[in-house]
Amino acid sequence: MDAGAIASLMQHPINSALLVLDQDGRVLAANPCAQALGLPQAVLRFGPLLQDLRQLLVDGSPNTVPCSLPGTERRLDGWMRAVSAPEGGVLAFALSVPDPDGGSRGQEALASAGHGLWDWGFGVGRIFRPDSWLAMLG
Repeated sequence: MDAGAIASLMQHPINSALLVLDQDGRVLAANPCAQALGLPQAVLRFGPLLQDLRQLLVDGSPNTVPCSLPGTERRLDGWMRAVSAPEGGVLAFALSVPDPDGGSRGQEALASAGHGLWDWGFGVGRIFRPDSWLAMLG
């Protein structure tokens, strides 16, 4: 993989967290947003869980897989994609968490409706819940 292209991409000021992983799932590069979220450490800690996703991508179907990792404050939902060589084969993997500071449309809809949805982060043994959930139950 072209180191200059990776370095340029990692310095680009985007709101998404972005990691580049090697074929074994080790972090090659992380942009500032990913570093601030602790995403490289989460990938290291939960690497074996990501192995199955990488294998799906190596096998060629699908070309993008959803990927969720426990974060320090909340679950980080994103996507993993294979980075392919021009002659075929997988060179690396890109893991992105789109706009981790902004809510998803579903989260925004739940919040505006006054619903409180909680989520149990099994990997970290922690419950994630919005302030609206706490306000509803007191």
